[in-house]
Amino acid sequence: MKRKKQENTSKGFIYVLSNPAFDGLLKIGFTTRSVKQRAKELYGTGVPDPFKIEYSKKLANAYKIEQQVHICLRKYRHKRNREFFKCDLKTAINTINMVSKQRVELLADYSNLVIVLLFIITFTITLWLTLLS
Repeated sequence: MKRKKQENTSKGFIYVLSNPAFDGLLKIGFTTRSVKQRAKELYGTGVPDPFKIEYSKKLANAYKIEQQVHICLRKYRHKRNREFFKCDLKTAINTINMVSKQRVELLADYSNLVIVLLFIITFTITLWLTLLS
């Protein structure tokens, strides 16, 4: 699946994988398929050992959350434009949970803002109609 389509996908998984061949590195990525299937695909790319699924979380807007997680963990990034990070598992999981929680809270705030704006618009229209009659 191309990145453009992934960006528009509403649901997916963020995962954290480890591999004994990459000592101390964690792969933090996104997939719309099962994480188990993704780990198998990565093993088929010539890596000497299979990947171990350390953590996964199903999320709405998983691609965008993955991008934000990568930004938060940029100081741990092993190489630019790669999804490998030299950090401990706890840091990776905490970052995923923090970013996904903030995104949910942001959406809730946005919903409240829409309700307030609709109230203001309705009130304004009612006021104008009253003044014009």
